Amino acid sequence: MGLVYVFCPARIISGGPEALHQLVDGINHLGGKAFIVYVDNGEICDRKINPPQRYQCYKTPVINKNTIVYSRENHFVVPESMPELLQYVTTGMKYLWWLSVGFRQQDFDYSTLRDTIHLYQSEHARAYVQTMVNPTELLPLSDYVVAAPVAPSEKKNKIALVERKLDARYKDVVDALQKQFDVQLVRGLSRYRLAQLLSSSKIFVDFGNHPGKDRLPREAALFDNIIITSNLGACENEIDVPIPEKYKLDNSVSFENLNALVQSCLTNYTAVKKEFDDYREEIGQEKHVFFSEINSAFGLNKTDDVVQSLTKRHNPVTSTFHERLSESTVMLKFKKLIEYIRIVVIKRSSR
Repeated sequence: MGLVYVFCPARIISGGPEALHQLVDGINHLGGKAFIVYVDNGEICDRKINPPQRYQCYKTPVINKNTIVYSRENHFVVPESMPELLQYVTTGMKYLWWLSVGFRQQDFDYSTLRDTIHLYQSEHARAYVQTMVNPTELLPLSDYVVAAPVAPSEKKNKIALVERKLDARYKDVVDALQKQFDVQLVRGLSRYRLAQLLSSSKIFVDFGNHPGKDRLPREAALFDNIIITSNLGACENEIDVPIPEKYKLDNSVSFENLNALVQSCLTNYTAVKKEFDDYREEIGQEKHVFFSEINSAFGLNKTDDVVQSLTKRHNPVTSTFHERLSESTVMLKFKKLIEYIRIVVIKRSSR
């Protein structure tokens, strides 16, 4: 196979960009040759940009605009949020990776890309693309979760709640939930700090509109959390979020019903968490599935035994010292001081 160029938004920490780095890392680990190409404000970067600290556990060499080789044997992968980048690919294999549905460009006509190879991260995305685009070729390409290793922690009657993507229709029950229980927000955490929280919580709540197969519920499940979600987006189907339906709540749920469910989960935690055993087992196989999908989609031609062996040997180092340092108490206070100086002191001096 030729070279693989994977276009990725620069300096963004979220599930989509991490999957793009995982793809480059996976291709390189399987014997191919892939590169990250960063994009900033819609423009392919022509200067050197280092991967964010979160992604430096992956093998992702970076090249810029001036060193891309557009040739027939090379492959070019762009996320669904940046389809316009395909206009630069005049020769070579073109791929559009649907990492979600919610971040598609509303004013772009994706049906013009029928001859592009479309990849889907979730069943939610597959169904959308099949119906709205009907591409010539549609292939699965998922991702996998990486959890930071932490020392075992005693489980407490604590709830980890995703606030950032909260659907407004759930706000009232969430406000009541926070008054009634020990709720810790999942917000701005390093991988290590997130692992610390999930290792001590018993329940993970995400009432967002899931645009794809989100990472946080899967990571929470690995830490033996009971998962409670909305029934929006990818949570609508049984493939992307294969948990019992009673844990997927409609936005009309009353606090009384939510309270009863949460109380039951906390009281009967040991028994209830077993209902998620199949979900956890599936999550544990994600990397092998992902590597197999890469092998097939990009024609790496490895046997199943070789892919299995390479999967077992692949172990990205997570939660680096620098990442932990960036969230230490001293560093957080230092950042607040710098922000105070920037906003208050400098502003006064400029008057």
